[in-house]
Parts: sequence; structure tokens; C-alpha cells
Amino acid sequence: MQNIAFWGSKNTGRFILKSCPEDINVKYFLVDNGEEPLKPSKEGKVPVISLTELKEKFREGEIDSVYIYTYTRYTLSGIIRKLKGAGIDHIGVFRHRVGLGEKLDWTDVVFLDELGKPFLPYLQINIVDGCNLNCKGCAHFANLFDVSDITPLSEFRKDLEFLSERVHIFELRMMGGEPLLNKDVIRYIETARELLPDTDLRLVTNGILLLKQPEEFFDSVKKNKVTLDISGYKPILPYQDKITSLLKEYEIPYVMTLNIGKFYKTINIKGDSDEDRAYEMCAQSYCTHLRRGKLYICPMEALFYRYVEHFDIKDFSLDPKEFGIDIYDSSLDFDTVFQKLSESVPLCRYCMESGDELFDWAVREDPEKEDWIAGLK
Repeated sequence: MQNIAFWGSKNTGRFILKSCPEDINVKYFLVDNGEEPLKPSKEGKVPVISLTELKEKFREGEIDSVYIYTYTRYTLSGIIRKLKGAGIDHIGVFRHRVGLGEKLDWTDVVFLDELGKPFLPYLQINIVDGCNLNCKGCAHFANLFDVSDITPLSEFRKDLEFLSERVHIFELRMMGGEPLLNKDVIRYIETARELLPDTDLRLVTNGILLLKQPEEFFDSVKKNKVTLDISGYKPILPYQDKITSLLKEYEIPYVMTLNIGKFYKTINIKGDSDEDRAYEMCAQSYCTHLRRGKLYICPMEALFYRYVEHFDIKDFSLDPKEFGIDIYDSSLDFDTVFQKLSESVPLCRYCMESGDELFDWAVREDPEKEDWIAGLK
């Protein structure tokens, strides 16, 4: 009988208890409330404890391991960092996500200390930089790129193959821009699955071009076990039912985020934010981005150079060529590189440290530099 703790509670806790096999005993649910003490709470008959309490119970041998099931994979980096910082080394992560009403496969768990190489929870890569929607204030600056700005397949393969030999990539999201603008998207999907047989592969699309895709596309998505992450902006809503019916027909898993009505302004153009504070407030701080042989802590670090170039920002004090971690650097230690990806970088001083500024979603064909700048009101 394994005695485990599980990260999370509430709906996830109830879901876990219903699906837990007989040979696993969930002794505690874990909620990290920082330094604040937890009020007494239970999920069923299982106590909810703090990270500090868990550390003590793990050291005393009361807990064998900690399991993590989280729907937002890029948060895994922060969770794992906290657990390892507490001295907990036997950490199990469920490979695949299911709905709260579906059955969770408890044999489909990867244990970090048994992989034999570093664990990268989340990685994203643009297979095309331009977009057919051009959202105002796009976090990937897609409306500053052309639809012909495509990551070459040879580069995509080279970088992924090099990384896959050195780290375990848990989730890969192929993004843009709009990835369906890449006419060879099927080859990118097939290449990713060839190199990453155990990775949760996802294609992020605004959905506008989905109904125009050939049958070969859907066959490839299904065969290569790719989940479609569909951003439900206003232009796609009239076609929602047609899209979901089509995906169900092909038995393709998908997640559709409906009616995205707000975007965020994140840039502090003065560049005087506290780097660590801005990093702590950043919603994308765990969105590790691969581009041109480099790893970046977020898409902002990878793509901000385009903003500087497009608007000819003269007083930008940093050199974008110095950004990122060169994966081909012979002195690079992949056992420690992910600690670096969990720390602030100089560019963080150009991000807001007091939280992002909301604005109504809109299309912007002729973008202005103020579309991204917070604090102008």
C-alpha cells in the first residue's frame, strides 16, 4: 500500500478520491498557501495540509510520494520547484489530462526521479509567427510578423531532437501566430511525434481555418495523438458547433476556450520595474519557449525583439541577442538549466510588476506600440 499526498483539493480532490485504486492510500491533499496557515479543511475524510506540514511528514516517512494532476501544465514548473525545494524527490505526474467526469489512469504516471534525465514540464514553439486574426496586443506579437515568417522544418527537427536526447519534454505546444497557416503543418506534427513518443502534443489554433483543412490533416492529428487547443475568439463563435461536430467525428481530443473577451497590456516601456517582482506577477513565467536553438523563460523574451524593431524603439537598453539560453552551448548543464528558466531575466524590468492591465479584445490590422503598453491612462 502506497501512502501518498496529492497536490490540490476541492473538485480535483473529489475526482481523485473517486478514481483512486485500492493499493494507493491518499493520506493528504496539499495546498500551498505560502506562509499563511491553512484553516482546517477536509476533502471527504482526507485532511488538507500545507507544504510545510508535508515536508515534515515526508521526512518522517509517513508519505512515500507526491502525485500531481494539473490541467494547466505550465504551472507544473512552479509546483515541482516548490516540492523539490521542500526536499521531496519522489514526485509522480499524470501524463494525460482527462475531464473531471472521466476515469483517471493511475498507471499512466511518470516519476521524475526515475527518468534518468531532467524533466521539462512545458515547452512551446512557434511553427509560424504571423497570424490571420491579428489580435490587438498579441502576447506573441503575431500582428508584427508576416504569415511567411515560418520556422523551417529542418530547424524544428534539429532543435527538438537535440533537446529530446537530453531532457524529458512533458508537454509540447506547437503555436503561432496561427500554425494552420503553415502549409506543412502535418509534417511538423509527424516530426514532433517521431521525436517525442511519450509527450503530450498540442496544436494551438484560433480555429478559423479548421473547417478548411483536408482529411489528411485530421487523420494525422488523430494518428499522432495531438490535442487541439482552440482559442475561442469572437470570429470563431458562429462556427463552434460545426468545429466540435467535426472533431468528434474524427475522435480528436480538443479544448476550446470560449468567448475570450479580454487581453492584457504587460509592457512597462520605461524599463524600471523590479525584475524579481515582475517575474512573480507574470502569467507567462513558466511558458518556456524554444526558438532558433535557444530556450527562453517566456514568449516575451523570445519575441520582444520584433516589437523593438517594428516600432524602432531607440532607447531600449538591452541587446535581444543576449537573451535566452543557447541549447548548443557545450558548457551548458541541463541538470541546472531549468533552474535558470525559473528565474527573472533583465527583460523582466520591461514588464509590469503590479499586475497586467486588461482591455477589450479586438483585431488590430495596423498595430500601434501603445497596444502593449500599460499605465498610459
